[in-house]
Amino acid sequence: THTHTHTKMSEPQLKSAKSIDSDSDASSAASASETPIKTAPHDCKEPIVELLRGNSRFKAMHAESFFQEFQTSQTPKVTAIMCSDSRVQSNIFGFDSKNNVFVIRNIGNQVDTALDSVKYGVAYLHTEVLLVMGHTGCGAVAAAMGDIPQDLEGEVVPIAQHVVKGDAKAHDLWKMNVERNVDMQVKASCEHFKDKVSTGALAVVGCVYDFHNWYGLGCGSLLMTNINGTTSKTAILAHPLFSKLDAEFHPHVTHRTAPVHP
Repeated sequence: THTHTHTKMSEPQLKSAKSIDSDSDASSAASASETPIKTAPHDCKEPIVELLRGNSRFKAMHAESFFQEFQTSQTPKVTAIMCSDSRVQSNIFGFDSKNNVFVIRNIGNQVDTALDSVKYGVAYLHTEVLLVMGHTGCGAVAAAMGDIPQDLEGEVVPIAQHVVKGDAKAHDLWKMNVERNVDMQVKASCEHFKDKVSTGALAVVGCVYDFHNWYGLGCGSLLMTNINGTTSKTAILAHPLFSKLDAEFHPHVTHRTAPVHP
């Protein structure tokens, strides 16, 4: 556990700072004690201006010592394969992902299209967990369910091989296909890193981020659907990674969609 030293801020500034996303790009070259911290508007109409303002806010909130502990190396515990969708960010984990999560992003949270990056996290940074995170309303999965745009074939065709075709407006079918895609990526990962998985040095965990409340557990919920290729709730909960999971979170494990046939 590391202790971060932050610049001292007044109570109003602290309240404002807490409202800033951990993933948000931050603003203001002046120190936090001199300049009020303002959050960026939800609708970023001037993206570059807001990026620089936001970065200045970020600098004002962190002393130099904050950066020193990770200037020479990174020590993440998790390699996460996430969708590029702008609605899906690592701040959903609820903790500071800096130096904890090595993030790889592409449409459809695919392993094979970013394999070298995944290998870097698993084989060179030695993360103990490879997290494959799909999400509700995934556009890549929706495209794979219908007529695939020609200019996206390279990214979408691999997903289409494993999903059930149909109308993405049918949420149960769409949700099931998101899970199927996650399962496919977990399977591919287990094959690529079978030696590490077999010895217990690596756990490949599949999950779905639900910001539509399609699973009925509330918007923003994270559902664990697969570990090392198994989707059994009993097997997932029996894995050492889940041994300290409070009973209140058990509904978030393998809350899967029943098979749907259009």
